[in-house]
Amino acid sequence: MGEQQIARGDLATLLGTPAATLIRVQPLNEVPTPESVSDTVEAAIHRALEQRPDLQAQAAEIRLAQAERQQARSSFYPMHNVEAGAGAVSPFILQQTFPAGHTDLAGTASFNLSWTVFDGGTRRSRLTHSEARVREAEARVAATRDRIEEQVWMAYSNLNTAFRQREAATALLTAAIRSLASYS
Repeated sequence: MGEQQIARGDLATLLGTPAATLIRVQPLNEVPTPESVSDTVEAAIHRALEQRPDLQAQAAEIRLAQAERQQARSSFYPMHNVEAGAGAVSPFILQQTFPAGHTDLAGTASFNLSWTVFDGGTRRSRLTHSEARVREAEARVAATRDRIEEQVWMAYSNLNTAFRQREAATALLTAAIRSLASYS
């Protein structure tokens, strides 16, 4: 009884509730157990991969690294800038001797093209670094995917093994009951 209370207190503490919180634990014989696994292992792996936030965060790191690589690549191309402005000038509107003034339109336009020809290898180094970050992020995702698939595969295999063990135990129990009944 004391061990049970200690276990319940530990569970409540882990859940972030006061240790004296009463947590009802359902007896094992009341828990319905399925007869077999309803999904295929492929479906279980697919569902696990979709629901893992750590894998989704790592996939976002890949997209970020790819964007940085694209930015590093773009530094090899020329940059251009176009600016235009328009305005109205009315030099004669303030003179009272003329019955009406006139307005001149004025504007500016500029096109600027700049291209870095030599930078001492800075752009190449930045591109190489960004490509390495992409490969690193992809390797982390691949390792996480492999670990998730292995975990699901092991759990799936263990569950199927447990179902077969339960069937064997049930068959042995039935045989033992029949054997006992035949001796009585």
